[in-house]
This record gives sequence, C-alpha cells and structure tokens, in this order.
Amino acid sequence: MPPRTPAASNPRFASRIDVDLTPNALAQALAARRGAGARVLDLTASNPTRAGFTYPEAEILAALAAPEALRYEPEPRGLLAARTAVSAYYAARSERVDAEDVLITSSTSESYALLMKLLAEPGDEFLVPAPSYPLFEMLAGLEAVSLVRYPLEPTPGSGWRIGREALARAISPRTRAVVVVHPNNPTGSLTRLGVHPARLQRATPGTAEVGDARDTPRDPGPDPLVVRGDEERHD
Repeated sequence: MPPRTPAASNPRFASRIDVDLTPNALAQALAARRGAGARVLDLTASNPTRAGFTYPEAEILAALAAPEALRYEPEPRGLLAARTAVSAYYAARSERVDAEDVLITSSTSESYALLMKLLAEPGDEFLVPAPSYPLFEMLAGLEAVSLVRYPLEPTPGSGWRIGREALARAISPRTRAVVVVHPNNPTGSLTRLGVHPARLQRATPGTAEVGDARDTPRDPGPDPLVVRGDEERHD
C-alpha cells in the first residue's frame, strides 16, 4: 500500500491534520497475513457485532421498527429515555447516577472532542497515559490540544500503576486534564493509582480528571468526568 500524502500538503487544509498515514510495521504484517489467507486473532478488534456476543435480536429489531422512530425530536444531551435507562442500569448495581447527570454521545471519540473543546484553549495540555491508544493524537491534533504522556509503571504481580513522581513531572501550568483509562488500552490492565484520586486532584489544581472507564472505580475521586464506551456522564 503506497503512503498517502499528508492532508496538510493541500493548501486548503489546516496544518493540524498533517498526520503520517503510512502503514506501520504491524499494519503491514497484518495486511500480509490476511492477504495470504492466514488465520488472525485480532486482539484490537473493537466492533462488538463481530466479537461473538449474543444479542436480543428480536427486541432490538422491534425497537427500530417502533413508530416513535419516525419522529425527529432531538435532545442535545441524548434522549431522556436512554439517559433514564443508563440511570436504571447503575441503580440496579446500587450506584446512584441521576439521568440529568448523563450525557450521551455517538462515541467516545466525540466525547473526547467535546471535552477538549470544553476544558482547553489551543495549545493547552491533556495528560494521557503511556502506553495507551494512538487515537488521542488524532483527536488532540484536530482540537489544537497538546498531549503530554505520563508513563504507566509495570508492577510485578499487580499490573500497572500511575506513579506519583512521573505524573508530577508531566504537569505544567498549561495542564488542563489528566486522562485515566481503566481498563487500559492496549495492556488490558486495571490501572492502579500510585496516588489516591483525591490527591491527584489536589496535585493538579484547576485541572479535570477524565476517566475512560468500562468499569468505573468505586472511589473515582471528587468530580471526575467519566467517559464510557456506551455512555458518558458527569458524576
């Protein structure tokens, strides 16, 4: 596959979308194996409809065929019925989340984009973990936000943790948010904080803690912005 010309080489496009679209070594190796017909177990697959899950197909199709689907009644924060369902989901797990505190977007990518607009001026910084997924770079570039990476420290026998010293070194006067991914992508580990969430907030005054969580920690600290793969809420 030949490299694609960076978009910013076109004078009509902004330089912030000047990204290298050349396939890396992993992408090239994957394409070669698939081209040869080899079996590939893709641990990065994120499409739930191709992951072997069993869905209540009849109920889903019936919902799509409901007459209400023909009425366009936009709600910027997401349909109230959907936000109420999210609230009920947590209530069934003995966690109180009011429907008014739930904001539904089309994806976590849209959530991150909105949060970057909300929290940062151009050139401000978001702290993101390393290792983590490269999508942050594209999103931050589009929103004119700078990324600063803080390392996750491997801990034998107990996964990964955020080191207090490493995080402190990454903070600057332009830091506006600290992103914590739980479970982390791509390690799959449940990130352990080397510093309590409340101390994290005190160590980064004026910043937000943005948690990308599939399993929200029981003690997420004061006032986090939690971004989930299926819903977003301000706790």
